[in-house]
Amino acid sequence: MSRIIIIDDSLFVRYTMSQMLTPAGHEMVGEAANGLDGLRLINRLQPDLVILDINMPGMDGITVLKALRRNHPTVRVLLCSGLGSGRQRTAAFDNGAHGFLTKPYLGDDLITCVRTTLHTALEGLGPVIPTAA
Repeated sequence: MSRIIIIDDSLFVRYTMSQMLTPAGHEMVGEAANGLDGLRLINRLQPDLVILDINMPGMDGITVLKALRRNHPTVRVLLCSGLGSGRQRTAAFDNGAHGFLTKPYLGDDLITCVRTTLHTALEGLGPVIPTAA
């Protein structure tokens, strides 16, 4: 079982992700609607994985990712975006993300990306781009 924090400005997205991942055996230990609150949760709860939206008001996901990498280099990060542009993917991986998922996605896509991102941590492999339809 992995411990996951979801950081996304959409309550609906946070709720939906939690509903998809909990039955798959993951523990949702926290969620935040913005980057600053998310970083505080990460400091306090030490998750295995952070699912992080790129496009949020205030502190965007890439800024959160940079701060997370400085203070928690071993935490796995799966970035999500409704845009999914090549530039966003490049910025995500250049700054230490381990996975990238384009919204909208199916529940199986999310579960597969989470599993793949966590598996690379166990195997000591580098970043991957999980295939999501």
